[in-house]
Amino acid sequence: NADCKFAFSNNIKCCKINQKSKYYNENKTEFKKFNLEVIKPIFKMLKHYIELDNKDVIFTGFNEMIVNSSVRSAIHTDSKNADGVSILFTLGDCKSNIALPDYNISIPLIPHKSLVILPLKRMRHSNDEINENELNKRISIVLYNK
Repeated sequence: NADCKFAFSNNIKCCKINQKSKYYNENKTEFKKFNLEVIKPIFKMLKHYIELDNKDVIFTGFNEMIVNSSVRSAIHTDSKNADGVSILFTLGDCKSNIALPDYNISIPLIPHKSLVILPLKRMRHSNDEINENELNKRISIVLYNK
């Protein structure tokens, strides 16, 4: 709702990952596969718009990743992000929308196809309603700098 002038908070099922995290270091083989299959193609598209190192690693342009699973987020800003740009995409089989209530718009997020780059530190955002039967199929990933 665009008339809402405050942010909400909800408990979310998420995993914050960076190069120092135990989860990342215990699963480097899986992250290398993820890098080749998901991250590298994204960065290849972005090289014309965002300056990135030439390394083929997840944390080339961003130093943190958050993976949200089976959750619909409340209205919030990513206030702890160090800079303005966040990259958001979804995996799984759940179609959802990212809502920007101050602009009264929603952007469809189609799993494995949509890529959204926004200054989520400054923009309040949430998810539109998601059918409860679909939520358990939802995985969203956000890359940002902390």
